[in-house]
Amino acid sequence: MHIFFVETHYQLVNAIQLILNKDLKNVLFILDELNIKEKDIASRLKELDFVLDVIFFNNITFLYRDLRAYKRGVDVSFSEALKNYVKKKAFKIIRKIDKRQTLKSFFNIDFSKYKDYELLSIVAYKRQIYPYLLDYYDIKNIKHLYLDDGLGSYIFEFKNEDGFQKEEFYLRNPKLINKDKFINIEPCDLGLFSKKNEKYLNLLDFIFDYKHIDNNNNIVFFDQYETTENIKYELSCKREVLDVLNKLLKDVSLDIKYKMHPSLKEDPFKRYDFLNKDNLFTDNIKVPAEIKQLRTKNKMVYITFYSTAAISPALFNEDDNDVLIICLYNLLPKSLKDQYTFLDDLNEFIKLSECKNILIPNSFDELKDNILKIKDFLQK
Repeated sequence: MHIFFVETHYQLVNAIQLILNKDLKNVLFILDELNIKEKDIASRLKELDFVLDVIFFNNITFLYRDLRAYKRGVDVSFSEALKNYVKKKAFKIIRKIDKRQTLKSFFNIDFSKYKDYELLSIVAYKRQIYPYLLDYYDIKNIKHLYLDDGLGSYIFEFKNEDGFQKEEFYLRNPKLINKDKFINIEPCDLGLFSKKNEKYLNLLDFIFDYKHIDNNNNIVFFDQYETTENIKYELSCKREVLDVLNKLLKDVSLDIKYKMHPSLKEDPFKRYDFLNKDNLFTDNIKVPAEIKQLRTKNKMVYITFYSTAAISPALFNEDDNDVLIICLYNLLPKSLKDQYTFLDDLNEFIKLSECKNILIPNSFDELKDNILKIKDFLQK
């Protein structure tokens, strides 16, 4: 048996790639119900011949987002947000006393029905699930695998500090890592996304129930939730940059669609006053952007501050000549950029990639020039 603890749609996309690469059987999927809520995805996964079972896991480490969402003024009650926040704090304190029993008291996963299966590997970006298995398996002797989780997998440090002897990290493009950041963990090649991999793409189409139709939405902005403590200030800075972006695009008669982040709960029309029914991206928003990019025959332009979904087609795809990326993070005020402690690493990572299809304007004049490049790119 191979256990895949999957927290995001992107991790699920990569999990399917690893399963096919290794021809794995008896796969147990544990899906984070806060980020992957679609029960129909679980139902379709269960139909696959290599899947043993699919269960959902309530990942308490993300409950604090409800409190942050409440602070944003979205549809989360204060009492619910506060309850989840206190629950998370209590969980951290009690876990230090008895890790296994604490997890079992907060979550309800019964692994006894799988105890007759030999556990060969655990695939998990975090280790919340491990204490559950201690009653049935010797975790120290199991192979531990990590999956590419986007840009963070390349710019943050990963250590094997717990004495696990068999840890591997499967990345879409391991050539781009800073080896100093992978301590006692082996970077392995998951393989680039490819439009030629029909078996893989057909499987993703089935899992996400995706039927691609090409349209004229060639320019898409990828939004993200706020990550700093001063949420209102961070959002106001983004709005100012996007107001300029909209004006510059309008000046050259280019249309753009705005794709909201799936985890954002607030009304998009209240979030950005320039949004309307015509420029809000609504095309299968729950389907990972990576799948759409692999299925489209159009040239695409993705604009973002620093979204993995927008940037990855230029870094993790075989077919990177039909996509142009513009990152806007250097247009934000210094006071905000200083709070994005990962930006230096991100800049170094993109520089290391030597990708000519990623543009990072340092001024609004440069952004204006980049937008002219969009016209040239789409017309070629």
